[in-house]
Amino acid sequence: MAFRERSVQGGEKVFYTARPTRLAHLHVYVFGVLLMLAAAFLWLLRPGPLGTPILFTSLATIVAWIIGFIGFVIIMRWEFRRLTTKYTFTDMRVIKVRGILRRRTEYAMLNKIERIEVDQGIIARLLGIGDIILDTGDMDAVILFGIRDVRNVEAGIAKSLALHRPQ
Repeated sequence: MAFRERSVQGGEKVFYTARPTRLAHLHVYVFGVLLMLAAAFLWLLRPGPLGTPILFTSLATIVAWIIGFIGFVIIMRWEFRRLTTKYTFTDMRVIKVRGILRRRTEYAMLNKIERIEVDQGIIARLLGIGDIILDTGDMDAVILFGIRDVRNVEAGIAKSLALHRPQ
């Protein structure tokens, strides 16, 4: 997504708003789906009522439901975390907001950012996603996980930084 400018209250202009991409935690989603598929497979292959004890049939059904529920909870936990995280880049700061009931907001003023770091693994590079670490010095940093089109976002932040540096 390209940086687009729009106005907000107080004269601050928003250039980019995003949520972490699902691709950043694809392994978690795949694991949850595999657990749910294993549960369905176990439930379908459970022993029939003829010639087998009823206890074993019940046990296989209970185990299948537990495995399926664990897979569902894993997926929903990460999806909830993704949906309750929002990144906003303005002309004055970079903001990270997490949570619904307990909201946590982190931000870094553009004039305080000393260093931008992009963290990408091999698969993340192929998918075009990554993490951006904005170092503000004094052991402070704002970490933005799972940014889609990370190189474009990094270039937009660097361009905004260049505009806010004293000449």
